[in-house]
Amino acid sequence: MKNISICFLLALFISCADNKTETPVADVVKPQLDTLAIGNKMYQTQDLTDTNFVFEKFEFNDPADSAYIEKNKNVARREGDTLFLKCDNGQTVKLKNNLSDGDDVMSFNFKYLNNDINAYVVFCYYYESYAVWLINKNNADTLVTINYPVVSPDKKQFVCANIDLEAAFTLNGMQLFKVENDIYIPNGVRELNNWGPDKIMWKNDTTLIVNGRKPKGNGEYASFYKAIYIK
Repeated sequence: MKNISICFLLALFISCADNKTETPVADVVKPQLDTLAIGNKMYQTQDLTDTNFVFEKFEFNDPADSAYIEKNKNVARREGDTLFLKCDNGQTVKLKNNLSDGDDVMSFNFKYLNNDINAYVVFCYYYESYAVWLINKNNADTLVTINYPVVSPDKKQFVCANIDLEAAFTLNGMQLFKVENDIYIPNGVRELNNWGPDKIMWKNDTTLIVNGRKPKGNGEYASFYKAIYIK
């Protein structure tokens, strides 16, 4: 009788185990996605624990632009307060500094030629802010952006990201652009309030990796990593 009871209990346990609901492994490892609106489009995002990313560095230690012009002297030159940039269509773009007092102050500093999108990259200082001007070398068109362009591997898109969580003199957020037929087409802008993109890179043609910062009190900031899926 004892052996029969043991067999009965074992069979009952196995039956209950077969009937219980288990979470599929695929659902356990499924990434938790969020969304982020950039312009009128919604993109999926994912918080990352991986921090092993190499971001492009934009280090221009010389506040003047003479050294950078010298590297591109066949297409760029400066005469006094005016910067001249030669374009492929025969035009020459002239950017003249305005160093008068007030909000009209503008100082143009040539930085480099971005060969991926064939654009002159010019840093512009205003009275209390800044911007990056992209001069299309193909057709001389001018695009004013919030920071340096970071180009996708296929060279069909680029992103500009800027962090300004304290002074708020510049846009804290991101701009997306497409490149079609040598033309830069705006593809969305997003101003952020609770965090800012400190560094940004393309993991591939459809994925952005952002090293962001957010306030955590007492003037300190927490660093985090996020993927944004651009499709």
